[in-house]
This record gives sequence, structure tokens and C-alpha cells, in this order.
Amino acid sequence: MPLKNLEERRKYHVEYRRKNHVRISTKMKERNSKRRREDPEKSPERLRNHRRKFRFLIFELLGNKCKRCGFSSDWRAFQIDHTNGGGGLEKKRLGIHSFQGKEYFEIVKASPEKYQILCCNCNQIKRYENGEGIGRKKDGKLL
Repeated sequence: MPLKNLEERRKYHVEYRRKNHVRISTKMKERNSKRRREDPEKSPERLRNHRRKFRFLIFELLGNKCKRCGFSSDWRAFQIDHTNGGGGLEKKRLGIHSFQGKEYFEIVKASPEKYQILCCNCNQIKRYENGEGIGRKKDGKLL
């Protein structure tokens, strides 16, 4: 039965989050502490390397250079861009929080024509020109 009173609904959600957060965070702490005991030096590094591996695979798949200017000197300046915009909407639709890891690699691999590699500068210029930035309309004017 939905709570119609706004205050009752807020109290319910606060209590629900408190209870479930404790349950979830306890499981996470147990799992993470086990990993740290097994290999205390590599715990954060393991996750970083896992993400980086799939990032490099995506770069290879998309050509290892900026699509606009041809920059290819340093992979740290690369950004994966949606050719027609709409990356935020895609994240919401797919229910993923960040574009990292194996799941995203599989998405890009399924349809690489939707994605491109741009260097940081070219990506920001494209966002500005297409009005993809926060606070901009499609015609490029400020809201």
C-alpha cells in the first residue's frame, strides 16, 4: 500500500535505506577485508588494472587515435565519445553507473560505429558545438 502522506513516505524511505545500507555494507566489508588479507598490496591496484585492461581494448577496437585531430601520443588524454551524443541517456537506459569494465566493452564491441575516440580538447569542443554540455540547449545557446 503506497504511503500518501509525504512525511510518512520520507520516514519510510529513510528507515529502509538505513536498514539495507547496513546489510549491504557489512557484506562488502567482509568481502573486501578477505581480499586485503589475501593480497593487501594489490587490492586497489587490482580494480584499477581490471578497468584499464578493458579501456585499452576499447581503444584498440576504435583505432587508438583521436577521430578529429589524429592525436595518438598519450592514451591518458583519450575519451570515449558517442558519435551522436546521448551518453547520459544511454547510461540511464542501461542502468550502469559508469562506462568502465567488461560490460561497457561488450556494448562498444556490439556496435562500434556509435562510438569514437576523441582527445580531451576535441571532445570538449564537440560538446560545445553540439550543445551537449550541461546548461545548453541543442541550438548552442545558454539556458
